[in-house]
Amino acid sequence: MAQKKKTGMRLRPESASRKNTWWLTEGMIALAGSTALLLAVAAPADFAVGTALSLMLLTAVFSCSGHALLKKAGQSRWFAPGLLLFLLLLTLLFRRYLLEGGRLYWNRLSLAMTEGRGWVLPRLETQLPAARQGSAIAVFSVVLSGLCSLFACCLAACAPMVPAAAAPLLLFAGELFTGGSAEPIYFVLVPAFSVLILICCGWKKANAAGSTALAWLLFSVFAFFTIQALAAPAVTDWAEDISRSVQAKIHTLQYETSHSSLPEGDFRDYRISSKKAEPALTVTMEKPEVLYLRGFTGTVFSNDVWQGLETEELVKNRELLYWLNLNAFTPDSQFAAAAAALEAESGTVTIENTGACSRYLYVPFSLCDGAYLYKENLNTDGAFGNGERSYSYRMIHGGSDAITQTLEQLKIAEDAAVADYRKAESAYRQFVQKQYLRIPDEVKNLLGASWDKIADKYGSVSDMTPEQRQECALRFLGACFPESGIPDDMELPLDQARGTSYQYATVAVLTMRYFGIPARYAEGYLISEQAVQRAAPGKALTVDSSCARAWAEIYQDGVGWIPIDLTPGLGEVIEEQLDETLEGDLESEKEEDEENEEEQDASSQSPEPLGGTVVKILKKSLVWLLYLLLALLLLLALLWLRRKKHLERRKRLFRDEDVRNAVGYIIADAIGLLEKMGIHRGNGSLRDICEPIRLRFGDEYAAMFETITRLNDRAVFSKKTMEEPRRAEALAFREETLDRLKAGTKWYRKLWLKWLLCLY
Repeated sequence: MAQKKKTGMRLRPESASRKNTWWLTEGMIALAGSTALLLAVAAPADFAVGTALSLMLLTAVFSCSGHALLKKAGQSRWFAPGLLLFLLLLTLLFRRYLLEGGRLYWNRLSLAMTEGRGWVLPRLETQLPAARQGSAIAVFSVVLSGLCSLFACCLAACAPMVPAAAAPLLLFAGELFTGGSAEPIYFVLVPAFSVLILICCGWKKANAAGSTALAWLLFSVFAFFTIQALAAPAVTDWAEDISRSVQAKIHTLQYETSHSSLPEGDFRDYRISSKKAEPALTVTMEKPEVLYLRGFTGTVFSNDVWQGLETEELVKNRELLYWLNLNAFTPDSQFAAAAAALEAESGTVTIENTGACSRYLYVPFSLCDGAYLYKENLNTDGAFGNGERSYSYRMIHGGSDAITQTLEQLKIAEDAAVADYRKAESAYRQFVQKQYLRIPDEVKNLLGASWDKIADKYGSVSDMTPEQRQECALRFLGACFPESGIPDDMELPLDQARGTSYQYATVAVLTMRYFGIPARYAEGYLISEQAVQRAAPGKALTVDSSCARAWAEIYQDGVGWIPIDLTPGLGEVIEEQLDETLEGDLESEKEEDEENEEEQDASSQSPEPLGGTVVKILKKSLVWLLYLLLALLLLLALLWLRRKKHLERRKRLFRDEDVRNAVGYIIADAIGLLEKMGIHRGNGSLRDICEPIRLRFGDEYAAMFETITRLNDRAVFSKKTMEEPRRAEALAFREETLDRLKAGTKWYRKLWLKWLLCLY
């Protein structure tokens, strides 16, 4: 048998039909990318619903289809200017609707942030009637979809992986920002479209699509069964334990030291410490006095754990709490606001946190308002820090001695500032009455009979006077915690912390609540009378871990949260209400709004801030931001068109039918690139810069330059026809020079060279 001649590997030329269908694949990549981006942007605000979602997808389909058809016709350069012009006209014609849609999107994002994090972003006042808000959402959806489609289409050919990676990252960032408010379906759809982009990119390589699709199919099957397994109750409990452990580790690494001593309300694994006292805080006061420096505060008690108010409760009361914040009413600095009418003396306190947890700022109840209090946080418990180890604040001197005077002054003062404060305090008091009287069933079952036995003397708790309630609470606490120690037959909550201030504070708070007195749990450091006697004005005082403890704080009507030991008398309370109840306040505000409705085109159901509103500033800023965005888009479009024109002209010169002319143009362009790298030819010969090039770039590139120099001589001085390979040789030298320019240039200079000088 004759042996067949070995012909080697045969490369099949790419068929024309395959070339002509690549525009369709690019269209699929662009559509998948724009859809993924839209869902990622809309998911955190729950904006992609109903008509808005349909319009977004429809706009994306039309935009990507138009881009694909222009690509097929070879006119894709007109896509970006055309779409930008359409969006600009849409903005000019429906500016009010677009702004209203932006406000609605922002308000939904603000609500998601509040529900997930408990933090409030300023909400924007809507300008159009409710009947027109649907049209506003439609216009905003079209513009948003158009911008996402433009971004995805421009990257479909050159960098399709960018939207594939950007969409999941945007979704993840939105989840972190809003605290996990997006629906689970988004976490399926967005990665699915990213996978579709990867598969389409695999089609371009012809041999990667199958393996890519198989890998993601196996991953999807694994993810499905993993999710099903995680739904099992046992696995869910295990996952919660792991999550709690991880969060505790992160908290410890981020905020605590080896000497941190406070349990921060978590007594599930509490053990009474036997370590020696270690420095915790270094406190410097202008006028030393007894201070309860509270850090962690707890409202809800369950399963041996104190926690702050649930986010759900904060969201339910967000209108009230945000109104209080806008009116500069902060619970941590409430006493200072109440004592403003007394013109009490204030002083500076400096804290050096050397061994305590830095998650909280350790502040007294007489704290003055300051930049360290985040007003946009709805959480009413505690002053939170960001890991600060050194900070200063101002406080009211002698606050514990001025409580009674402050209460009396609030009753008789008639100026506007006091009236505004009393109004805000009345609203907050109603909130406190609802949230700070809760007792878990486990504690009721444990102590309910003992509480009722103490109350038998006066009948039901609801019929008692304030003095009788306080007397019953103090009698019970005296029986539970006598000087000789807790009786052996007494069973109390937090048995693992038996005999400590943490157990006393917990029982005291729950007992006060049972007898109708709003109370909360607080942890921190006590600067006692003995420590004050050792301190000198303006000198540092070391507070060690032996001063760490917990105490109960009672809400004293009018002045706020006061440590139980400082509450005036605890046997006499001010029975008069300082102002009208919250319902009366809101009713009067509502009547004022109805009267102003005829004069103003907008009204609000929540109280208007007393000192004005930031909404107008934000509204103005949004308008200018929109104008700035439009101007930026127009500038980018002009730069893109200018660069496109320069590149087409250069391409046309490089493809000149006369190879000799084309080579001259190419070499001249390469010499221009060398000049941008600092190698200037001037009016001399090219050979004059051979040695600087050798010193700068090495022998290999210098040899290439010498060859190009001879080629340039032939192109300029010889009249002989030049072969096509010489054009390729000149282009290769230019590409090498361009690569060296890019490699040695910083990113901002690259932008200048690319978009303004149009060198490449």
